Amino acid sequence: MIIEVEQNKNEVAIPEGLKHTANGRDILPLDETAQVTNNAPQTLRKHICLYGHFHGAKPLKIGGRWNFFVTDIAKLMARS
Repeated sequence: MIIEVEQNKNEVAIPEGLKHTANGRDILPLDETAQVTNNAPQTLRKHICLYGHFHGAKPLKIGGRWNFFVTDIAKLMARS
């Protein structure tokens, strides 16, 4: 089964540290996202539970685990 996920087509500059962490992947697991954004993983879980997103970055649940798109993380980092 193939799941198509519609992603925003706006180009965003991905910081070098995030590129290194992503290592060519399009999505990052919650733990790596927490590390990149300098937050505890539980903080991200709390935001997902209460608001459905982490400061505008909507997660994707794959195999029972939360994941974030690298482009959404880059947008989040660009705003801070």
